[in-house]
Amino acid sequence: MKKLIFLFIISSFGFLSCENNDETNKTSNNDTIFKRDGIRFHVIFADWSEWGRTSRDCDGWGLCNFRSCTFCCTDSNGVIVSCNENQNRISRSGKIVLYEDNEEGFLEINLDVVFPDEKNAIDNKLILYIDQDLVNDGVKLHKGEYEFNLNVGRYGGYIIKASKV
Repeated sequence: MKKLIFLFIISSFGFLSCENNDETNKTSNNDTIFKRDGIRFHVIFADWSEWGRTSRDCDGWGLCNFRSCTFCCTDSNGVIVSCNENQNRISRSGKIVLYEDNEEGFLEINLDVVFPDEKNAIDNKLILYIDQDLVNDGVKLHKGEYEFNLNVGRYGGYIIKASKV
C-alpha cells in the first residue's frame, strides 16, 4: 500500500511539473532553459582544473581551460558542490548563462575567501585574464581582461563574456 501511495505521489508530481513547462524545461543538450519575462536563457555549469593564463603555461591569474558540467550537483545558490553528503563547495567553478535569442551570455565566477588564490584576487581586486578564446562543449569564453566585480556573489567575482558555438 505504501508503494502504491508513493507511486501516486511521484506520478502526480510529474504530471504537475509537465503542466508548468513555460518556466523550466530540458533541451537535447542537457542544459536547462529558463524563461523570465518572455526571455529564454540556458544555464550550464563550468569548472576548470586550475587558475592560470595560457600565455604563462597556466600560471598567473586567469583562465587557461574549462569544461562544461551539465550533470553536476549545485547548492541553492547555483554553486557547484561535491555530490556526496557533505556538499563542500568546489573551487574553480561557475555558472554559464546563454540567452536563446542571440546565443550570447556570460560565465559568472563567484570567488570565496576560503580558497587562498581566490582570497588573493578578492583582497587585491585582480584583473582576470583570458589570453585566447577558450572553447569546450559548444561554449566559447571570450578572450579579454576582466575587472574584479564586487557585485558578483558574496565576496565578488567576475562576469566573463560567453557565447554558444
